Amino acid sequence: MLKESTALLQLYQYLDRFYQQVKSPPDGEKLPLIAEQIAVQLAKICQQQPALAFSQLALTPVNSMYISQLAMKQSVLLSALATAGNWPLTVLEELLAGNLFRLTGIVQQLSQTTPASQEQALLLSQQAGLYTLKAFGAGFQHRQWRQLLTDSSLSKQPKSTTQRVPYAAALMFCNDLSLQITPGLTKTVPGLELVIQQLLHKPANPEQRHFARQLAKLGRTLLLAGRFCSDTIGEVALIITAEPKLLGHIFDLTSKKLQPHPIELTESSLKLLPPRLLPSSQWLDLFVTAVREQTVLPPLAIAEIQQLNPNHPVRKQVAWLEQHPQLSSHLLRQAGKRTRKGLQIESLSHAVALIGADQLPQILRQGWLQQQSQLCRQPYQRWFNQLEVCLASAWQMLAEHTKSLALSAADAELLAGCFVLPLQQDERCRYLPLQATSDKPSPLLQFSYQMCWQQTDYPRQVSQSVAAVGLPMIWQDGALYYRQLVEIQNNYTQQQCARLLIALGFMMAEAVFYGVNAQPATTENTFKNARHALDLPLRSWQEWLQQLSAGAGCYYPLQPEM
Repeated sequence: MLKESTALLQLYQYLDRFYQQVKSPPDGEKLPLIAEQIAVQLAKICQQQPALAFSQLALTPVNSMYISQLAMKQSVLLSALATAGNWPLTVLEELLAGNLFRLTGIVQQLSQTTPASQEQALLLSQQAGLYTLKAFGAGFQHRQWRQLLTDSSLSKQPKSTTQRVPYAAALMFCNDLSLQITPGLTKTVPGLELVIQQLLHKPANPEQRHFARQLAKLGRTLLLAGRFCSDTIGEVALIITAEPKLLGHIFDLTSKKLQPHPIELTESSLKLLPPRLLPSSQWLDLFVTAVREQTVLPPLAIAEIQQLNPNHPVRKQVAWLEQHPQLSSHLLRQAGKRTRKGLQIESLSHAVALIGADQLPQILRQGWLQQQSQLCRQPYQRWFNQLEVCLASAWQMLAEHTKSLALSAADAELLAGCFVLPLQQDERCRYLPLQATSDKPSPLLQFSYQMCWQQTDYPRQVSQSVAAVGLPMIWQDGALYYRQLVEIQNNYTQQQCARLLIALGFMMAEAVFYGVNAQPATTENTFKNARHALDLPLRSWQEWLQQLSAGAGCYYPLQPEM
């Protein structure tokens, strides 16, 4: 057997041993670590050998525990969703480990071969997270798993999408799907293509439909690899791949063996047969392919942007931009915004001419900052983007009404991006619900607030980003010390004005976007001092908020993107 096939079968053995180690009371320190180790190997084989992994959705090894079969199918489905949604590898590994651990709570209830009924298994697996948490007790707090396991379980008090960890819905979807396509010793099951088709054509919940579409867009190999099919004369074949051609090996019904060489199958005359148990582990070698070298462009370093000389001719600037496609699309969009009708610009030379040589470096730094944000792949990235819009609007609004210091709209956007980026880069954010289940504040909102006003290292991170994008020193200083109160005085330095403008704009954005004023006394004091230092018009707090709300045009996105 090939090493890839051997590695896959070993994973089944690891899963069997993992679930056999579940005792009463379970080991709350050891089992999560084992789950994480297995998850790394699962992610590796799913990402490097997708066809081999996909075959496990149709071919189930005979000599493995039923719960291990479920775990493998759920892992393959989760990996497929990660590929379709472009999730970071660290997120996939975290979810795979959490899901393997989730099933430990129902090991004893499920038979080692097959449950008494699919309905019983479905009910157990849908509440597996709650069973697991009950077994491990109230003290279990491994990473973000407690919230993840709670939210990926059916409960008497159902939560909305925004009240759950965003990825919990993916775990629930893969769980339900795996139960439908895992054959027992005495039952046949529908193929994955039928289950997905049913989800897309019946009134399923929006999350299920979204994930079903995500799987469908990965191609037919996901649905057909490992499936047997027959033609009009009764000849049977095992499908190996469906892209770019539908290929399979003829199955000899007499010898029960596959012919050694694959042939192209005529799809119009084929009938798919139900998924089945894997007769021979040697067949797994047929699905092994050369490891695909994924050409992923490395993140653009800010130092590379500084290599662009704005004094060069447009021809040279365009040639440089063509070597950095990460920035080209951003530049084209920004150029389109500068036309009267918001036209779509397709020519880089046209875009450079519209932007102007003096503005080009700043626009490119903005593109770099946007790329850093996109690399985070946060489920609530739109929420962070809108927070950024609100912050930039608040600072620009204040800057327009003061002569104490200048801040252009483009610089305000850069400054806002620098403040929001560390929030998105914090891995804890992606596992927080957007809304609480009671009258408590939003977990994501609360976490963001604590980062901005209480976390020790946050101002330094922001200030470093402000320096990287080339904003003047007063804004670097303002980002570093905006939390420090500035008392009323006769004369203010530029640095003090910048700190007050940042702090006041931040509080205004929180009041408009978050809808909260966590520290009214501090807000009132900052408002009074900033109004004096910046010589702002004598408007009430509410009047400023109304102007910001009308001018920002930001909205509060509720649905996560996965």
